Amino acid sequence: MPGMDFPTSHLSTWTVKTLPLAGELFVLHGYDETTVKEAKMKTIAQAAVITPGVLLLALLAATVVFIGATGKKVPLLSNVRLDIILLVILGLSICTQAGIGRIAATGQWSHPLAIVGYVLGATILIVATSVFLGWKLPFLQNDQQALITIAVLAGLKIVNAVTHYLLSRF
Repeated sequence: MPGMDFPTSHLSTWTVKTLPLAGELFVLHGYDETTVKEAKMKTIAQAAVITPGVLLLALLAATVVFIGATGKKVPLLSNVRLDIILLVILGLSICTQAGIGRIAATGQWSHPLAIVGYVLGATILIVATSVFLGWKLPFLQNDQQALITIAVLAGLKIVNAVTHYLLSRF
């Protein structure tokens, strides 16, 4: 390594070791296997994507979507705009547990499936914002269609999170 003097009186071999957590290799010249302590690999525990809390939130979200899409008369849930707000809040709660929370814990911010999750989440927020600001988006004629679109995008986001979890296990 430039600028660093290693004692080389007793060896002339290259030793390759693995850095902890990074998984990258570094090379030392002039040290043998007994001189350099082996770096222990630390594993990051990943929480499962589908937990009882996520299942409960998903069940509540499905109930809100069902009531909003069918027009059932339920106190506090009979307003489609309120249903959209509740669905977005429930979706954000699921995302913190099964989506972005896992990405932050594992440090995989630039993983392609994480980026897909960002795009899906941004699209959900754009659709929800369009309802309240009166923006006319293509293919969305009313608030019920926006609610169903948000539900479908949230479902795709959950499928994306499960896929990312399963791929990262191997």
